[in-house]
Amino acid sequence: MMIDGFTAGLKVKVFRIDNMISKGPMVVTERVDIFEKEDGSEVELPVLGIFEFEGDKIAKWREYFDLNQFMNQMA
Repeated sequence: MMIDGFTAGLKVKVFRIDNMISKGPMVVTERVDIFEKEDGSEVELPVLGIFEFEGDKIAKWREYFDLNQFMNQMA
């Protein structure tokens, strides 16, 4: 994933799904990805994910988030 470069040194704590809707082969999630820094503090990244399925496989996967919000928590 693209975000792997930004999350180096962070431990994934939880991907909390707040809302999820689907229509046909499309699923939209509103979630918060929560990471733990080496000092034990948390970084929270709100994310909107859009998944399009073909059969039982994900054909397209898009995610939208505010990178500045994430980077400000890393400072």
